Amino acid sequence: MFTQATIKDVARAAGVHFTTVSMALRGHPAVAKRTRQQIEAVAKQIGYQRNAMFASLSRQRKDSVFPSVIPSLLYLGRARNDRHFFAMPHHQQMVAGATREAKALGYQLTVKLVGPTGIKPENLSAYLARSPAAGVVIGAWDATLAVPVVDWTRMPTIKIDSSHVPAKVPFVSNDQMKGVLHAFRQLHARGYRRIGLATGEKDEDATDGMHVSGWLTAHHEYPRLRKIPILFFPPGINFPTTTRLINAWRDAHHLDAIISNWGSIPLILQQHPRPARQATGFVGLCCDLHEPQITGIVPNLDLVGQRAVSLLGSIINAPTDLNPTTPLISYVEGTWHDGSSIQRKK
Repeated sequence: MFTQATIKDVARAAGVHFTTVSMALRGHPAVAKRTRQQIEAVAKQIGYQRNAMFASLSRQRKDSVFPSVIPSLLYLGRARNDRHFFAMPHHQQMVAGATREAKALGYQLTVKLVGPTGIKPENLSAYLARSPAAGVVIGAWDATLAVPVVDWTRMPTIKIDSSHVPAKVPFVSNDQMKGVLHAFRQLHARGYRRIGLATGEKDEDATDGMHVSGWLTAHHEYPRLRKIPILFFPPGINFPTTTRLINAWRDAHHLDAIISNWGSIPLILQQHPRPARQATGFVGLCCDLHEPQITGIVPNLDLVGQRAVSLLGSIINAPTDLNPTTPLISYVEGTWHDGSSIQRKK
């Protein structure tokens, strides 16, 4: 079908993935005009030509027998099991946003789980080498699980959270730092002063320490606020141990409010109440509007997924010389929700 110069030769010379070359030379609308023109110029320069007769016959056969092929993007999840990925609302919301944006850009999003029932971790590198996908989204991987060894430079890639994955690629996340800071401000304005932050050790690994960054920023803004030691939950902790740690921590520091991304804490506070004057307020950093009584941040996770695919599409279509040497970082702010889990203190 081709002359001596191949489609991969064009891709190397243009600094893009060969899938982008194929799409550009077919005039696919998902490829930006500037990128298409650059690829066409490179193809002409190195002497790449399609065999007109074969291309015509191939197109005629495809149009009469097969439906049009839609280019794909691969969304990779990594969780302890299927339920911890497909049934969890935060994953569902991110995938929904990613799917919507992929469709708008002319792609089909394929969601795969890296784990026992999906792509075996040890086979991931080989799977990606065979994949026809134009790009990959690393979708908020569980930081408690081992990271497969993969050469992420093989195709355009972007991460949602997953800072523990050693891939120097663009990163998209909800803005945990601003969430913690906003929670402190709201609590301080309502009279709370002994405020503690509780989060998981691995949560910080996955989000590049953003909860702690917000906590440090808040104490810089409120220097007179007592600095309560952060409570870090170790990996694999169960509910009874979480309960013991929470109760010991709030009693030792006489907490009047807790900020956390762990949704189990309100239940612990409810099961182990304190007298009214010693009651502990709670602000969630990952609130769900199905629990309207919880005060805190509702993360716009569908927008996180949408933003990730939008950036991925830009990377696929951008010439190499326009790609920044330092990976892009994009944060999506959440929305504040007033519930009954905190009250204005007298």
